[in-house]
Amino acid sequence: MKPMVRERAELRVRANAAINLEATDARSHCTDAEKTAKKGTRLAAKAIRELKHELAQEVHDHTGQFIAALFLRLNMLDRHISAPEGHAVIEKMRCDLHQLGQECKRVALIGRPALLDHAGLSHAIAALLEHWAEVAGFATEFRCNRPEIRLEPAVELALYRVTQEALTNVVKHAVDTPKVSVTLQFDAAGWKYLKIEDRGPGFDLEARDGANRDGRLGLVGMRRRLRSIGGSLDIISSRGFGTAILAWRQPPVATRNRNLARPGPKTELPYPD
Repeated sequence: MKPMVRERAELRVRANAAINLEATDARSHCTDAEKTAKKGTRLAAKAIRELKHELAQEVHDHTGQFIAALFLRLNMLDRHISAPEGHAVIEKMRCDLHQLGQECKRVALIGRPALLDHAGLSHAIAALLEHWAEVAGFATEFRCNRPEIRLEPAVELALYRVTQEALTNVVKHAVDTPKVSVTLQFDAAGWKYLKIEDRGPGFDLEARDGANRDGRLGLVGMRRRLRSIGGSLDIISSRGFGTAILAWRQPPVATRNRNLARPGPKTELPYPD
């Protein structure tokens, strides 16, 4: 009787071993298939990203910037026309260009500027600032304490878009400003703040049309982008003395949403460099 029991026990052991081996082989095959599928998904996603990047770069570098240049030329032409009919035609052209610009912006937002991937945030911002200086004719200054630092792609894109929107506002609303300064500051934890400052006409932060103003200046979109990367937006402005758009990783409570305290033309905004 005992030999039979031992034989049955051995059979069960061998059967269990065979079952375990088959299960291991099945898991191995599934793992290989999953790895192949994941690799294919990554390659497809990479191809889609590259296509989006190319499209966004084309729209951003050519169409959008030509539209901004046309706005400037229309403004210059408007100064030399006396007939009311001529002003009406120019205003209609401005509306058409604005609509076209909004559509281009919508298309460009699906992608990521290629310069961000190739050169990094600081170099991409410097190139953007240089372009607008050529188009609008104002002096520029770019300061960055650690230009070699690279951030997460989503963080770089958000900060780049905030800079882009702020510079577009300068061209639209403060084109006569003598100078635009951009400062990008890093610390041991990553990006600390990004400041875009102009010496244009400025505006009153306490005005009643604050919601409409935020929409016109793209501040809602800026705030949304910064929230997505753990940051927030500060605005400092005063009529006649310019505007500063400041993106903070950790915003100081004491300086949020203040008007400038009647600064002179050379007064520095109350932010560290």
